[in-house]
Amino acid sequence: MCTAPLSRTVTLALGFDPLRYVVVISDEAGAEFDLAATREADAVTWLNDVLRRRALHGADIADMPYTLAGPSDRVSSAELQPDVTRLGLSLAAAHAALTTLIGSLPALQPGPSPVRLWPHHFDIATLVQFVAGDPASAPSIGVGYSPGDDKYAVPYLYCSPYPQPSGTALPEPPGGWRWHTDGFVSLVLIEPSIDADVLGNAFRQAFYSAIPLVSLST
Repeated sequence: MCTAPLSRTVTLALGFDPLRYVVVISDEAGAEFDLAATREADAVTWLNDVLRRRALHGADIADMPYTLAGPSDRVSSAELQPDVTRLGLSLAAAHAALTTLIGSLPALQPGPSPVRLWPHHFDIATLVQFVAGDPASAPSIGVGYSPGDDKYAVPYLYCSPYPQPSGTALPEPPGGWRWHTDGFVSLVLIEPSIDADVLGNAFRQAFYSAIPLVSLST
């Protein structure tokens, strides 16, 4: 999960199991909290206590730079099982494919970021930066997998050159990909396979197709 940088050397992982409604904090001590029959306020209090005992700020003061979707009614584990299982398999395949992609780009500087899961869209991605500087403005290509959003209600891959190229002079996309130009310009591949090798090939095709667009726009 992508978070704000920690201010000190702390090894800490926070996980959530939606099939059991359990939050797990993993480090030397470890901690676990069952969400099934608790109020949200109690869960936040517990999480804050766990974090502060590790000399970290509580979760309730986090200043998020994006808007998160509001809470929805809980559903049973049985109802969630098929979707959560498929989501887990899809994210695992995408993670493996993206890790392979960035491992094949050793000559680029500053090069690719670690593969991250972004909490505001729940997409998993890497940002390949071609020029040093602020990632928000430096020439780059974002490559990732989205489980679906307000643009596409189904999973899709994306490969987004930045600065955004003109939507009027885009090259022919690789097989299976299309250009998305509504609100942002990106190669997208709708409803991809959940096989890591297939995803890896698709990511490579799109990435190398997008490189000339970054060169033209810098």
